[in-house]
Amino acid sequence: SSRIISRQITPSLIASLKSQSLKAASQFPDYNFRQYFSRITTEDFEKLERDIADGEGNLVAMPERIQKAYEKLQERHLLMQRQVQIHALYSRRTSFMDNPSGEMETVSPASKKSVDEMHAREDEEEQV
Repeated sequence: SSRIISRQITPSLIASLKSQSLKAASQFPDYNFRQYFSRITTEDFEKLERDIADGEGNLVAMPERIQKAYEKLQERHLLMQRQVQIHALYSRRTSFMDNPSGEMETVSPASKKSVDEMHAREDEEEQV
């Protein structure tokens, strides 16, 4: 794995990474993936805060430990961003939670438009 540039980790830097990670989690096209990654991101950052900070948000762990934990969460964030892009490319089915009307789509919206256009042409041909 690539080495992340070392810098002093502050509570605001951790909060910024948490915000970026939650934003990345919210970009998954699938409801189940969004919920899963949002939950584990929140849990990971809560654990980090318990492990390295006192009750008032001051960092009390050894700097090396803080750096290592931050790098691990940053690598997970980058991985999640890549997974969002990959999932968006190959996502085909809409979750019921994303489409409460009950209709399950098995093709992407772009493909659905092409299929709808094809059906319209077939209908026109039948009328001729």
